[in-house]
Amino acid sequence: MDLSSFKKFIYSQQAWSGFRMGFGTVLPGVILIVFFNLPVQGVSCALGAFCICLVDVPAPLWRKHRHMLIGTLCIGVVSALTLLVLHHPLLLWVVLLSVCFMAGLAAAYGLLATAMGIAAMLAMATMLSQRSGDVDLWSYLTWLVIGGIWYTYFCLFICRVFQQQMARRALADCMFATADYLDARSQCYTPEIPLEKCYRNMIKTQVTVIDAQQEARSLVLANMFVGRRMAVDPERIRLFNIMTDIIDMHDSVLAMQVDFESLRINFAHTDAHDFMRDLLGKTARELCRVAEAVVTGAPLLFRFNVKAELRALEYEVELVKGTAVESTLQFAYARGRTISEMMNKLIHDLNSTTNTSVVPLDAIEKKYFLPASNWDKFQWSQWSWSGMRYALRLTIAVAVGMAVSDMVGGHSIWIVITVMVVLRPGFGLTQQRNKYRLIGTLFGCVAVQAVLWSVPTASTLFWIMAASFLLMFGFLRLNYLIGVFFATIAILLLYHFMAPQMALIGQRAIDTMIGTVIGTVAGYVFPTWEYQLLAPQIAAVLKSCRRYGNRVFAPVLEAVEYRLARRDALVALTTLSASYQRMLQGSWRCSHAM
Repeated sequence: MDLSSFKKFIYSQQAWSGFRMGFGTVLPGVILIVFFNLPVQGVSCALGAFCICLVDVPAPLWRKHRHMLIGTLCIGVVSALTLLVLHHPLLLWVVLLSVCFMAGLAAAYGLLATAMGIAAMLAMATMLSQRSGDVDLWSYLTWLVIGGIWYTYFCLFICRVFQQQMARRALADCMFATADYLDARSQCYTPEIPLEKCYRNMIKTQVTVIDAQQEARSLVLANMFVGRRMAVDPERIRLFNIMTDIIDMHDSVLAMQVDFESLRINFAHTDAHDFMRDLLGKTARELCRVAEAVVTGAPLLFRFNVKAELRALEYEVELVKGTAVESTLQFAYARGRTISEMMNKLIHDLNSTTNTSVVPLDAIEKKYFLPASNWDKFQWSQWSWSGMRYALRLTIAVAVGMAVSDMVGGHSIWIVITVMVVLRPGFGLTQQRNKYRLIGTLFGCVAVQAVLWSVPTASTLFWIMAASFLLMFGFLRLNYLIGVFFATIAILLLYHFMAPQMALIGQRAIDTMIGTVIGTVAGYVFPTWEYQLLAPQIAAVLKSCRRYGNRVFAPVLEAVEYRLARRDALVALTTLSASYQRMLQGSWRCSHAM
């Protein structure tokens, strides 16, 4: 990670969320273990907090409160059911498979429902891990639920106090992602880089941009409401202006239908080509500066100036006037001016306290506010055959993992947990997570062994463990491989403090390998190949783009309806792009089938 990437991470919403999740998970365990000498209660409380932190997704506070309370109820009910049938093998298998099947079906309702399903399965797995010990399981269950309740209100308190900081960081993420997209697009003006590679980089960054925009909408628009009542003040208006500016800028750049191949043929290694690349590069660097200023609140010295590039492009247009390539270069010049104007507006809006967007504020509550998630509207039709196959695949894989865990014994419940967290509805994503889980765990085990050999003091080990927990939460959603690496370090050090005489490093590595093998093989059971998802995704793109086109070419352009249609079209396009990207990264079977 270079200095620029490190700064982006520090200023990002992922770092802030990771710190909140890590601190909220570790704190109750530390208090109970260190100050009250209650190791079992501390671990169970921390596990309950960990399960509910999975449900901590961007949302208005009133929705977040409801979601996390429902999640706490889910882990409590599932854990209680597991405990009641713990000594009845047949009933235990019925409960185990039923919970896994329902968690698989929940994946059809989006990220939140998927997180709740994983939280319920992990709570069940933690109860199973205690069945061979001498722990009071009802007390363990109580502290598990207390941990969930603790994290719910700890999270709500932090989010309430730092609501605007979270919104600013979400905007910074959006700007950083847009800057990466501009950098990827600028590579198209470098003839030495193959266009195919440039297009792949653009697809990858495009997916990140849309995800960042969705999170920015969730936090910035939610920040404009207290409960369900709009409470507009100058700071909220400023953040709203910045959000609409950056989304409009990305939309403008995305709309540049440039024939890069033709440009390379006619203008490769010319000044015009270099000026177009430099204009995008300057804009990307300035966006990063603006993002840092938004997060820190520091004044931004106005340095953005692309007049030289625009003037040079204007001169190049004059040189080719009357030729067949004039229109291509004229189009590039016009788009460059548009980007410059939008960048200047964004910098101006850093200090603007009046609405500069064409979207009226009173329209937000009615049409532009957060749409209801699929999870909020129960529909039996969402249980498609694809979702049913995933549920069956997950249930079978967990059953096999449980059977192997019973044969191996010890702490081999990690086999089941590995299967639970790596299996995903799509084949490509499952194989990718399997690979990252295995590599991250093995490197984490090596790192823990090195730390135990080289660090003599328990206090230093404790702080390494705490830092690993924080970094784990910071990276799990941003980079799964690095997140698993730090998770392995944190969990193994935790077990080292609880049972230093047990050699768990090798067992952890072996159990993870067994779990990833089961997950890999399970990917071929009732498989959902990525290419099978393309037809409905393409249909969704066509439908949303048709609606978007109708709004664009309407006799009267309605700003709110236009932006809603644009958002839906870009989200559908990004879903399709993400599937295509997963196929390119590792799903060779899907590509062959196509």
